[in-house]
Parts: sequence; C-alpha cells; structure tokens
Amino acid sequence: AARQLARTHYLSGRYRIAIGFYEENLRIRNSLYGNNHFQTAIALNCVGMANKVLGNYVNALKYCNEAYDVKMVLFGLNHSDTAVTIDNLGSIYHLNGDYDMAMEKYEQAWQIKKDTLGSMHCDTVMMYGNIGRLLHDQGLDLTKSRELLEENLKLRLEVLPPEHPQIAVAKSPLAQLYCDLGLYDEALKLAQEALELRLEVLGQNHPYTSFTHDTIAKIYLGLDHIDKAKEHAKKSLSIRRNVYGDNSNHPRLAIAHLTNAAIFDSEGDKVQAIAEAEKAHDMNVKGLRDGHPLTQKSESFLIQLKSS
Repeated sequence: AARQLARTHYLSGRYRIAIGFYEENLRIRNSLYGNNHFQTAIALNCVGMANKVLGNYVNALKYCNEAYDVKMVLFGLNHSDTAVTIDNLGSIYHLNGDYDMAMEKYEQAWQIKKDTLGSMHCDTVMMYGNIGRLLHDQGLDLTKSRELLEENLKLRLEVLPPEHPQIAVAKSPLAQLYCDLGLYDEALKLAQEALELRLEVLGQNHPYTSFTHDTIAKIYLGLDHIDKAKEHAKKSLSIRRNVYGDNSNHPRLAIAHLTNAAIFDSEGDKVQAIAEAEKAHDMNVKGLRDGHPLTQKSESFLIQLKSS
C-alpha cells in the first residue's frame, strides 16, 4: 500500500508527499526481505530518485548506490536491472553538476541496455536523450547534442504511440536546444506540442508541465514577444512554488527566477531583474554543492546585470 501511494503521488508530481511513503515502503521491504533482496533494491532506488527530484542529491546518491550494490550481488553488472540503477546514478550526477561522472554512468548503462535489451528497446532509446541533454548542459558539443536529441525523438516516435508522455520528454529538451541555437520557430513548434501533451496527460500543475512553460517563455523572449514570455514564466514559477515549496532552495525554482530576471532585463527593468537574479543565485548557493555549474551560471548572469 505504501509503495502504491508513493507511486501515485510521485507520478502526480507531489514529490514531498511521495518521499514519505517511499521511505515507509523501504522500511517494510527491508523488514520482510532483508538487505540483499530485489524488492529492497527497488525500494532503495525509489527513495533515491524521490530525493533526486527534490534536489537532495547527496541522499539520492546514497540510496541509489546502495541499490546498485544489491543488484550487483543479485544480477552482476551486465543485467538490464543493474543498468537502470546505473542510469539513475548518471542522472543524479548530471543534476549535481558532476558531468564527467554522469557521462561515464550514462555510457555504461547504454552499453548494457544495448547488450541485454537491444538497440530499439524504449529503455535503450532513452539514452540518446540522456546523453544529448548532458552534452547540451555542458555546452561543449551542441552539434552532437542536436544529433542525439533529434535521433532520440525519431526513435521514440518509432517505438511509442504519439500520445505517450515519453514523446513530450523527447520534444522538450530538443526545443530547449533549438532555442539556445536561435532556431525559435522550430523550438516553439516542438515546445507547444510537448506542452499540449503534458497538459493532456499530466495536467496543468505537474512539474514537467512547468518545465515546458519555462522553455516556451525563453523562446518567446528570444522572439521578443515579452507578454507571452511573461505569461508562461508566471505559470512555470507558480507550479514550481507549489511543488517544491515557497521557502525551498530547489534549483528548479532558481531556474524559474532566472527566466524572470531575463524577461525583466529585456524590458529595461534592472531593479527587478537584479532582484530576481539575486534570489536565484542565493537559492543555488544554499541548495547546490560548491562549484556547481548552475551556481556559476547564476553568478555570471548577476554580475552581467549589475555591470550593464
């Protein structure tokens, strides 16, 4: 019952409620099955991923590494279930700004999935997106990132129905990349399609819906449609406050404030732009590890605003 309740809340984006049920489920599974059972590994992984979406990356790594250790005992390295946890570890390192470790885990998981599931399995195909997003966040090879994210969308459309939520997962980061490349028309088309799908499948208050609102806000900002940019940025920030809490230092909240800062700056309102950027940077300093790329980015943007 605890696991089902946790899953229901998690899939609905109610992460702060879900984590309590996942922790209860772990206690139950540990009591019933002991430390080295597959059900315990699943429970450990769930607690880890709940911590990840809440921005608690140290705890997320702890629980997912414990899940990995159990799966290594039960299955060994070259097993699809082990690959799932390796991929999850990659996603945590990715969000924690440890891009080299993230790439190592992603590539390892991808190879195992190819060997055990085949190259066209949906779990294998998703690795194109994971590595494509990582390359985008690194900013080192946007050409390769684009290649992988376009292939990710193409293959997902081949293996999944068009209304599947994973199609939106593929469209949204590609729209973000197109936006950063200045391909605003292509970006807007994809982002609007992703938003429509997420509204239909997940609803208007889901955190994934907020991610797409933020992307659309940035696209409209690039197109100099400020009113539309403000509309989507407002929706994004409102959803994230509800999901993570008003007093949270979650990096997703910081991203929303940075988008607002950029919009205020485009309007020539330096006072509000600096206030939003300072709020975002303070959240990153408090919520992220020292030297995190997002903290460096918010600091650079704040310096830029104050010097311009």
